[in-house]
Amino acid sequence: MLVQLALAQLTLVLFVCFAVTGRLSRWRLLWLGAPAAAGVILVLHAGAGRAAAGYATAGGELVRQLAGTGPFMPRLTRLPALLEAWQRWLPAQLPLALIVASAQAAAWHLLARRAAGAGTWYRPGAVVAVRRAYLTATLRRGEVATLDGGCVGVEPRTGKRAAISWQEACGGVLCTGQDSQAVTATGLELAVAAIQHRKAVIVVDLTASTGHLAIESAGADVGAPLRWFDAARGGYQPFAGVPADRGASLLAELIDWSGMAHARQVFCADYLSAALAVVAATTAGQDRLPAALLDEVVRLLGPGELRARLRQLPGGPQGGDSLGRRGADLAARLDADPEALVSVAAQLRSLGSTALGSRLRQPALTGPALTGPALTGPAPISPAVVGAFGRDWRSEVPGDSALSLAAALAGREIVVFALDRRAHGRPAAQVARLVVADLAGVLAERRELGIRDDCLVWINGCDVVGHRQLAALVALGPATGTCLVLGSTVGAVAAGLSDTVNVVALAGPAPADLPPEGAGDASLVPDPAVSAGPGLASQPGSRERLSFQEEGASGLGARLPLAQAADEVSLHVRSPRPRLVTRCRVVR
Repeated sequence: MLVQLALAQLTLVLFVCFAVTGRLSRWRLLWLGAPAAAGVILVLHAGAGRAAAGYATAGGELVRQLAGTGPFMPRLTRLPALLEAWQRWLPAQLPLALIVASAQAAAWHLLARRAAGAGTWYRPGAVVAVRRAYLTATLRRGEVATLDGGCVGVEPRTGKRAAISWQEACGGVLCTGQDSQAVTATGLELAVAAIQHRKAVIVVDLTASTGHLAIESAGADVGAPLRWFDAARGGYQPFAGVPADRGASLLAELIDWSGMAHARQVFCADYLSAALAVVAATTAGQDRLPAALLDEVVRLLGPGELRARLRQLPGGPQGGDSLGRRGADLAARLDADPEALVSVAAQLRSLGSTALGSRLRQPALTGPALTGPALTGPAPISPAVVGAFGRDWRSEVPGDSALSLAAALAGREIVVFALDRRAHGRPAAQVARLVVADLAGVLAERRELGIRDDCLVWINGCDVVGHRQLAALVALGPATGTCLVLGSTVGAVAAGLSDTVNVVALAGPAPADLPPEGAGDASLVPDPAVSAGPGLASQPGSRERLSFQEEGASGLGARLPLAQAADEVSLHVRSPRPRLVTRCRVVR
């Protein structure tokens, strides 16, 4: 500054003006190109040599005065005369001063921005502002679907959509944060976008959210069949017609295996598998399980019941059939230890006595099962929608058929399992795990047949399900075309799932109960009640802990901002195009 004050006074004045203007206006550095271009034009008009000579006139004269011969003090007396002639030499500095001052202001802004943080000063331009206003208006109208995915917010600096494509969502999407409403809203936007794309949508909601009305409205707009399952409506029979081995795996998800010795767990699993096989072999279906399976299983868990059922097998329990010999051996072991199945029987009996458990035996879906959570009649549908599809979709949903996930995927239906864990407790978690296991089995079968499902699965409150089941669903996503959206506000669950999913969406502030850096996998167990059965427990390997910091994270860990507002969302995408988009504004 001292050198410019002595040799290039106009450059210093312009630099101060440009710096103050840029700081107050928060314009992007592109605006400095205007004075720089004006300086180039003036240099070309005057000539480069003349412009350089004019720029150095005052400085050269000052140097000659101070470096001349003779006494120093008499030479200083000539400086006022030089300053009085500023009208002659100061305007001559203008062409090059505009260029130099613009470059200095740009460099100063870049250094200040690096020290204060990216995006601290700049405001969006007119194009960005118009684009952001347009997207905000469309999102408020509910238009969350994009060409290849769903939109969850607007990037403030560019005005573009903060979107997640279906290709990215097939690798799994984790929605997390402190605010359960913000987490739910983010997952809801993706679910509504999938409905607008006319995908099949399976919703397992374990929170007391009010997003079901938005799902119902979106389904009515596109004419999608809508099914409900909760404590008052719907019937769900995942055991009906499935092989005995698959029924045994589904039944294992209803049982809390924690606190049970390993040897007893193995015996219970073998007994349940044999009991289901006997039930299937002695019913009309022959190797297929009946609909009201829970009642059958609870009865066979009593001492002597399995042996009595074995008598219905061809040849009886002592016949040449291997199932008869196996069942007889397990029945004898139960007679020796009558307490072995008490806990399992009590859990299944307790589930069957609840409102949700009774719905697992309901064979019919009545009319109200096809309505919204707060409605008493059929969901309203506009005449325009009926005319566009040529029919009313509600008339095509069978009123006497139980809910089937396979049929829902094939018919592109919307299925909502409204399982409020606060109201129903453990039964809600049991039914959720049963739905996830059933869905994994259905998707695995369709993958073997080479069938790709254009569907989205949203599990809100996934911390009650367990990492093993969720990882299995994520693995099925790319092969079956299934988009999996998981929602959790538990920091340990978010950290455990962060390396499993492809996309991490942080809605609002990060969870407050994140495990400490370097915490082992034991801290990632969400719920003691979510324990895998005997022979089903996975061996956890080393997984990268979820980091919510933009700096300091390594690899593909989700580097999301720890402190962001409640109306902001950040995205970290691993593939196919790795990207990190932070602090996008949500519109709701």
